Amino acid sequence: MWDICIALMWDATYLRGLDRLRQAEGIETVLDCAGGTGFPSIALKKMGWNITYSDASEEMQSHFRQRAQQQGVEMPVFFSNWRDLSKNILRQFDAVMCRGNSLIYVDSWDSDQVSDAARDQIRNALREFRQMIKPGGVLYVDTTHRSEFEHASYPFREEFPERLIQGKSTTMTWEVNHDPDAGRRTIDIEVTTDGNHEYFGLYSHLLPPSQLAVMLVEAGFARVEEVAIEGEANYTVFLAFKGID
Repeated sequence: MWDICIALMWDATYLRGLDRLRQAEGIETVLDCAGGTGFPSIALKKMGWNITYSDASEEMQSHFRQRAQQQGVEMPVFFSNWRDLSKNILRQFDAVMCRGNSLIYVDSWDSDQVSDAARDQIRNALREFRQMIKPGGVLYVDTTHRSEFEHASYPFREEFPERLIQGKSTTMTWEVNHDPDAGRRTIDIEVTTDGNHEYFGLYSHLLPPSQLAVMLVEAGFARVEEVAIEGEANYTVFLAFKGID
């Protein structure tokens, strides 16, 4: 189901946007620390990137390994929670990626609740990301798009344009709710494939872009910039630069 979401949300334009960013920043080595089922790391590896994969979900990593094998792609693979990255991966990179709005699921992926410690866990993750970056390197991280916080009322519905995925007509509708008091964001997702409906829900921490920017500075990054990435219309993206120690 998540792969279907990916196919509806991003295409080759986004891969080109990432590659332009890599070239503009002079990035050679990259850690994708929220690798999931392999998007975009497998595609980026096929484009010539020197990329390393990491994820803490056995299910996601199983799908990734199967897909990488099918496509003849090899790269270093690690199983690690964000809090333990510097213990499990004993090297640094020019860049670390935590994309796809993964950060807000720090303790709630495959769960129906968000813990009171979510914000502290996000802060810990950001500090670990910084540890994994070479001096002068950069973190690519995104969060819920700022436009999602501008609705007059909640929940609201968002419909994604129909696409042909694996030969099947596919559409997706999200019903999104914000609960500021509980610090929680929920999404109820309906995917329709050739007229067949499937449903699932996701629970996450509510993290506006302005708050993420502050947390990045608090985590020790020397400079934080909000950037527009070609092909990324779903989330608000930041580049956080590590100072030269």
